[in-house]
Amino acid sequence: MDIFQKAIKRKIRFQYNGVLTVEDLYDLRPKSLDELYRELAKNSNEGGEGLLDVSREETDNTLRMELVKAVFEDKAKDAERARKAMSTRAQKEKIREIIAEKQDGALRDKSLEDLRAMLEADDEE
Repeated sequence: MDIFQKAIKRKIRFQYNGVLTVEDLYDLRPKSLDELYRELAKNSNEGGEGLLDVSREETDNTLRMELVKAVFEDKAKDAERARKAMSTRAQKEKIREIIAEKQDGALRDKSLEDLRAMLEADDEE
């Protein structure tokens, strides 16, 4: 069972500027996710219990930390894909501009007679 299924089954909620669900984590900015993770980590270290004394709340807190980390990493991957897509679009636009400039240059290099012939050919169609 993955962490999201566990979270749904346990009805995991987060205390961060009110009560948040797992889905609400995707609405948070990376900085807020980092703050929430740090708060959860701080709370998990305060326990001081032994291995046999791990409470359900401590287990849920560990699950919360895993969820926040997973959402943070997913959002980071999405941001990286968006940056790459933007870079690719910009590169393709630059290539299109260069192609247009070269086509204009090739057209400028044609003789006056060739240009007139091209105009007349377009008029005949």
